[in-house]
Amino acid sequence: MVRSMKNNFAPISRTPGAILSLIPSYWDKCDVDSNLVALTHVCRHLRAIFISCPRLWTRLDFTSAGKTDTYIKRSRSLPLEAVLCNTNNKPCLQNAFLLAIPHIERFESLTINGTSDLQGLIKHLTPPAPLLEELKINITRKPTVLSSKLFDGNLPSLRTLCLGGVVTDLPWKNMQNLTTLELRCARGARIIMTRLLDFLENAPFLRKITLHYSLLDSSDARGQVVSLSHLRGVDIVADVGHLNLINHLSIPAGKSLVLNLGFTGKTSPPPIRAPKSSEILKNVSQITAVNLRLDGKVGSARLHGPSGEFYIFCHGKHGVGDTLSLSPGYWVPDTLTYFALERVQRLTVTEYRPSTPTEIDVIPYIILRHMEGIHTLTLTRCNSILFILALDADLLPSERPVCPKLKELVLYVQTRDLFYLAQLAQMAKGRASKNMKLSSITIVGLGELVPGEEVFTLEEHVTRVEYRVERNPPEWDNIPGVSVGREV
Repeated sequence: MVRSMKNNFAPISRTPGAILSLIPSYWDKCDVDSNLVALTHVCRHLRAIFISCPRLWTRLDFTSAGKTDTYIKRSRSLPLEAVLCNTNNKPCLQNAFLLAIPHIERFESLTINGTSDLQGLIKHLTPPAPLLEELKINITRKPTVLSSKLFDGNLPSLRTLCLGGVVTDLPWKNMQNLTTLELRCARGARIIMTRLLDFLENAPFLRKITLHYSLLDSSDARGQVVSLSHLRGVDIVADVGHLNLINHLSIPAGKSLVLNLGFTGKTSPPPIRAPKSSEILKNVSQITAVNLRLDGKVGSARLHGPSGEFYIFCHGKHGVGDTLSLSPGYWVPDTLTYFALERVQRLTVTEYRPSTPTEIDVIPYIILRHMEGIHTLTLTRCNSILFILALDADLLPSERPVCPKLKELVLYVQTRDLFYLAQLAQMAKGRASKNMKLSSITIVGLGELVPGEEVFTLEEHVTRVEYRVERNPPEWDNIPGVSVGREV
């Protein structure tokens, strides 16, 4: 009692308990558990303060039955954050987890991460969880089958659902608040397309969909279309079957959508299949501008229409020692062939540097073949000679496109090595002889300067030639004349 009274006169004891209880909020989550217990062993005063603050005791890790029971009691009636991780350092215990089963209705988030040994614990998650906002399950080794009785199929408050290494038919129906869906199912596990579409139909406020590895069986889907007015991003990795999903999603006009495609493995990626009908993606039914980035790591396209934007990101990886070269530059242009591009007026190509001679006769023609109506072509940080040759009416056979409506050419020249004035003049002369004279060519010098007087020799075949010097080329997300949806 004397020691307690002495502590009461210490300066720290004069600090209001409401302020002292804020200390744990400045720690990392991983440090809260160990430090929180240490705080309760300082003195009676601090012990009373921290024990009487229930929000500090809401995270359950089930590493000890005694600890779990203490946390449940001290958290009183507040929502709980449950984490099951059977790692080597802190394996979760079944007897500790069973203590929380009567309190599942208080679960606000649940994270399950570990091996298939957790299957025995998951089977106990049958009571409803009306407060659950976040559910994350990631199982390694053997696939884990999620029962349709999980949480009694009722998760009305769920906002985030992330499932990995599991097999499920997505039995939940009441998904009115769901905004994020991520499925990383076990390799080879199949998801019935109709099941997935039924699930999406019950989640009208979804903003982000991620599908990795699992296969979609679309044999029964046929013409079923789900309208997702709030959808912003679709991330698809590893399997071309996922792309069928896009054909079953209706995106209203005025929305921006990101389609992120990735492929892994040692074999050539399957051909990309864009939506079969532009009517489904109503925001790109009339494409007026296209921005392409075709560097060696990521191939990206941004299709811009009067009422929205559609983004496509393609990337690939191959195993160590694999001799196959996966060039994202091929995938994006091939994808563009599935869209109506006749009305495109502006085209920008960024960072295209082919590594083999065979690419010279592929990429520019695939792109320009479907955009004969472009008025303005901008080439920045790329080997512009390839596209200049593709525009030369004298060099190419008559069946190849030459973009007859092209009037403006803008070139951002990085170095002399990537700038071919002779070929540029030859192209301008050839177009003029075919009654397709360019009205303007703008050359922007970057880094090493291109002699200005040589540029003006083009004036014989072009109405207006402009040469200027700038420090940096425009970024892909800030190309003049094409706005970017910042909300994406």
